[in-house]
Amino acid sequence: VIDLFSRYVVGWFVDTRQNAGLATYFIGETVAAHNIAPNSLSLHSDRGTQMTATTMTMLLARLEIAQSVSRPRISNDNPFIESLFKTCKYQPDYPDRFESPEHARQWCRPFFAWYNNDHHHEGLALYTPSDVFHGRTERVAKKRQRALDLGYAKHPERFVGGPPRAARPPARVHINAPENESPKDVAKPCEGATEQTARRPSKQPLSARRSEDQRDPKVPPERSPNGCQVRCPKAKGGVKILPK
Repeated sequence: VIDLFSRYVVGWFVDTRQNAGLATYFIGETVAAHNIAPNSLSLHSDRGTQMTATTMTMLLARLEIAQSVSRPRISNDNPFIESLFKTCKYQPDYPDRFESPEHARQWCRPFFAWYNNDHHHEGLALYTPSDVFHGRTERVAKKRQRALDLGYAKHPERFVGGPPRAARPPARVHINAPENESPKDVAKPCEGATEQTARRPSKQPLSARRSEDQRDPKVPPERSPNGCQVRCPKAKGGVKILPK
């Protein structure tokens, strides 16, 4: 479980199985450990049975925690936790397999301690999750600013954009940013994408968007000298590469 704003891992739990009872126990213990005030928190998760079970719903209602779950059939609706899993699995010492639950716990303890306290997170302007979670951002920023000012005083010609300023983490964080957010708070769409296509997926079926399904079968394709198929002027779009 991570704090969305700071990416701080507020709790973790390893077991040999997943069920509603274990998940309910884990969330209850995590909330108690951080002394969460009623009606001050939202918990976002996937739609796993352990997170949508009646026991979990009743616990969150009793603790006055709002429940949020991923949209149906949307695999990337929880990107922050998925990013954490990638960081975990790309560690140089991540084992091919864990021999036992205790082996997994022994590996996770130093990893989560490093992630919280020593990992300079790119999404946090290279602050650590602990800096943001515990409110040390401004203190660290002042220290960075002193180092930047010293570098600028020694070699101002290296800073073509003027005196450097220490960056700050994002002021607001969303899983799905509302449409009324200002452009500064919402990630820009990909280059070449329109506003409409950037906000919502196409309603066309997948087969209609596959390039090999959009070529007009009545128009013979042109071929390059090396025998590969190239774009046909009369085709409806798409290129299919063929072997020589």
